[in-house]
Amino acid sequence: MGIFKACDIRGKYPLDLDERQALAIGRAIGTVAMKSFPGARVVLGGDARLSTPTLKSAMRDGLVESGCRVLDLGIIATPVAYFAQRYCKADAVVMVTASHNPADENGVKFAVGRMPVEPEDVAEIERIARSGSFAKGAGHAATIDAIGPYCDRLVRRFGSLPRMKVVVDAGNGCMSEIAPLVLRRCGCEVVELNCVTDGRFPGRSPNPTKTENLAEAVKIVREEGADFLAAYDGDGDRVVFADEAGEFVAPEIAGLFFALGVLRFGSGKIVYDQKSSQVLADEIRKAGGEPVMERSGHAFIKRRMLVDGALIAAEISGHYFFRETGGDDGLYATLRMIEALGRTGNKLSQFVKTVPLFHVTPDIRIPIAGDPKIVVEAVAKAYADRPIARMDGVRAQLEDGWVLVRPSVTEAAVTCRIEAGSPERLAQLLEEVLRVLTRAGGGRSAGS
Repeated sequence: MGIFKACDIRGKYPLDLDERQALAIGRAIGTVAMKSFPGARVVLGGDARLSTPTLKSAMRDGLVESGCRVLDLGIIATPVAYFAQRYCKADAVVMVTASHNPADENGVKFAVGRMPVEPEDVAEIERIARSGSFAKGAGHAATIDAIGPYCDRLVRRFGSLPRMKVVVDAGNGCMSEIAPLVLRRCGCEVVELNCVTDGRFPGRSPNPTKTENLAEAVKIVREEGADFLAAYDGDGDRVVFADEAGEFVAPEIAGLFFALGVLRFGSGKIVYDQKSSQVLADEIRKAGGEPVMERSGHAFIKRRMLVDGALIAAEISGHYFFRETGGDDGLYATLRMIEALGRTGNKLSQFVKTVPLFHVTPDIRIPIAGDPKIVVEAVAKAYADRPIARMDGVRAQLEDGWVLVRPSVTEAAVTCRIEAGSPERLAQLLEEVLRVLTRAGGGRSAGS
């Protein structure tokens, strides 16, 4: 599949993605934008990686050569780029970023129009970039500030929040200066960690979902007596929380926290990804909401939220989407967390204790000798008497949990994830699934 993924474009710099390719991708995105919106206005930003400035420059040139009017936002967080598309009434948004991936990678997130991309959109950009069938025009570029208006908007929205102490671990990414600034302007006390923007990510990996990357951050939470931790990924659209005791809050629980908060004011749909615990859907129903399951992937989750008019959406990678913003924003989610905790007067750990216990495996990658799709179908056959969802792979709903097996699109492997009512049942189901996979041509787990 190369650098063109289901929801974005991503690869190692300069081995997989270089300036020449960035120019072609910019021209391809510009071609699509000009076809959909003649004279298209495009907002363009980039994250803090060392390779971003030259890649973004090439991307800008490609957009301009296609006839687009480019509004260059500079080095910014992805949520700022999304905001700028609305603020500037732009027709498209392009962000040079590899999100949570290591420092030696880079990529492109983009959208033409208001809806997130689908795999077919990414495939079309690849086709045009490879064929060279570009639009030609006399576009131009101008530099604008979107960070100031973005910060002002958040401060106006949230005003003076309860004076909580928040440890902010920005991982030297794009929220390094923005998050502490906005939180302080809203009345919070901020303890900063890795809040100097540095595209080498010297403080930690830009992926906060790997809890081992946040050992120092949770230690500081305990030492400082903070109310909670907010840790962001490289481009700032994801956030991971830990409570006042330094205990990590599972993304399902954080998603449920936000869902129950909005359901206090009325019923509606809540979108969640198919890898989430069943607890999330069950508790949403109890609160009068309608849980809507969608395949994993930020673009898929966001699209479903917008199409269905859902109140919010949550993905277990730490993306939280809100109707108010129309997308995912780690800082906005942090402010909503403070707002809700202040309203209830409770600590985050108190909410966590109210959530029923659940037992879910991590993603388990299993090498496959044969065709991964055939192996996945063997799982579907094994659970044919159960409700099956086929959004991405096969998800079998059981009486006391579920089994999800998905084929890899990049290697001969499948990814397995299982939930059960007890650790013993979880181990039993895992062994059961492994037997099915082995008989169908699979092998034992290579780790998660």
